[in-house]
Amino acid sequence: MKTKSIAITLIFIISTFVQLVGQIVITNVFGAGFSLDTFLAAVVIPTTVVTVIYGTLNDAFLPYLGRMDKSKNQTETYFFSVVFKLVLFSLLLIAFRLPLSTLITKLIYSEQTSLFQESVRLQMSYLFISFPFAILSTLLGTYFYVQKKFLRFPLVQLMGNVLNLSLIIIFADRIGSFILIIGFLASIIFQVLLLMPKIKFKFSFWQLIKASSLKPIFFAWIPLIIGNFALRSDTLLIRTFGSTLESGSLVYLNIIAKFFALATGVITIGLQVLLLPRLVELLKQKKYADTFSLVRKSKLAAFLATLIVVGGLAIIIPFLVQYLFVGGRFTETDAQKTIALIPYFILPGLGWGMINIFFQPLLALRQQPLLGILNVVALSLAIAIGKYLLIALNPLVAISGSLIILLFVGIIGSEILWQREKQKLTRSN
Repeated sequence: MKTKSIAITLIFIISTFVQLVGQIVITNVFGAGFSLDTFLAAVVIPTTVVTVIYGTLNDAFLPYLGRMDKSKNQTETYFFSVVFKLVLFSLLLIAFRLPLSTLITKLIYSEQTSLFQESVRLQMSYLFISFPFAILSTLLGTYFYVQKKFLRFPLVQLMGNVLNLSLIIIFADRIGSFILIIGFLASIIFQVLLLMPKIKFKFSFWQLIKASSLKPIFFAWIPLIIGNFALRSDTLLIRTFGSTLESGSLVYLNIIAKFFALATGVITIGLQVLLLPRLVELLKQKKYADTFSLVRKSKLAAFLATLIVVGGLAIIIPFLVQYLFVGGRFTETDAQKTIALIPYFILPGLGWGMINIFFQPLLALRQQPLLGILNVVALSLAIAIGKYLLIALNPLVAISGSLIILLFVGIIGSEILWQREKQKLTRSN
């Protein structure tokens, strides 16, 4: 487990580096101005939804697929039946992408100019096309996780990030900011093509219809969607409150948030990917002592690793911004404004690194509804406190305060729920 965890972590480190290079290229080409501000405003909902799909569908589906005691043929029929139905469902949803993008834009950016809103609405409507491909990519990743091929999905995601970066570098000067949308969509579609397993499809249409019921998956997935969308609304909070600042501020906020979120997330991603399947296996075998020990060690490791990374980031980010980002349309003044944001993201950085590890034992116990409720409560508190801080102090304090509430209510609440579940398991043993 340790070897695979290290390998997955290395893959995600490389992937994070590619994303960082992408941020540098985008910032240098487009600068801190209207075109990049509107893209960041438009992409927040689609990327949040895609991230939620990546983070929840695997968690909802893996326990069901992993516990199936059927033949390989029956399992594959069941799996592709679920794939067929979920992709079809997502295609029906994106048929409403135009009215949805209009509604969301007016709801979030009502105080912005009509030009800003129209640009955001148009870009968002294109980005919604990514949803069915994100679902398909995640399900195929789950398929390989069940087969204990843990490296394939992270490797494919890395290759998708490389494709996205390559398209931006090659076509940014010719196409302009629209290449950001093309690269985003191309990356996800490319991942699907690489993940398609070499299987002889012997499934009839009626087999795909009858072989599975989406009811148990939706029952597990919908609370996770709600809860994780609430959890992943960190970027939405940043850009909603940040849109009230001067032009270019969304770019500055995006750079600092990316540094902290990516670096702290990548340091624990290998552990996170392997932890859930291992916990499901231990719980299935009723090895509760081993389960408790693994959870305790994983949380401690996540905390220590995140603490080290956040401390290191606070020291090196000023140098990285100066030497990596300044150039092209991104000026020295832009760099200083970006560096000044670091203190607002120290505590949120700790939360980003730990929260998913704290959720894993509850996911293994299929307590998705409780997690969903917890995250909705956390988001509600974050919005309320953020709005108060926005009025009483300023947007930057509102961003930092709302992120701290969102993340740490989730961490503390999940720990309380886990202690309760531990007592139940101990009594039942």
